[in-house]
Amino acid sequence: MLILVVAATGLVAGWFSIPILSADENPLYSDIHSEENKIHIKSDSLVADSSKNMAEFIGHVRATQGDTIITCKNLKVFLKKGAMAEGEASPGNDSIEKIIATTNVKIRMENRVAFASHAIYQLSSEKIILTGAPAKVSSGNTFITGSKIIMWMDGRIKVESKKGEQVESFFYPNKKLSDQ
Repeated sequence: MLILVVAATGLVAGWFSIPILSADENPLYSDIHSEENKIHIKSDSLVADSSKNMAEFIGHVRATQGDTIITCKNLKVFLKKGAMAEGEASPGNDSIEKIIATTNVKIRMENRVAFASHAIYQLSSEKIILTGAPAKVSSGNTFITGSKIIMWMDGRIKVESKKGEQVESFFYPNKKLSDQ
């Protein structure tokens, strides 16, 4: 299994060699980024294309940053054009344009878990767009489903349905509605 400790964005630009580490080795670039912002991605394989400013992680993907964990089959990381300043070893998190996760996507963050066939995380607008089979977000015993769910990092959420379908939500309050 490929383990990358350096931020995934540095892979696309091709400015330095990618260290392949076993679990017990120290990362060569541990001083580049703070632990708080570190993005750690594991997958079966990796294809990077600097002409497209993109890296694709394929097979049993697990990406973590802080308390957020994404698992899926495929994960693509796209850099903003010009993200690499001349002389820098690697770009920071602010140079990621978007992240696209596909096939059996599961996202854990704070007190929520999201499931979808397809997820797009747009960093500039701080939102995640979930689609497919239907998309579902749960928090404790409460959950919502729809054909498209948009979650903003500030906690807002919007759920849409396909024509002829409806969104669905289940809430489990402590009291029955008739008790009030």
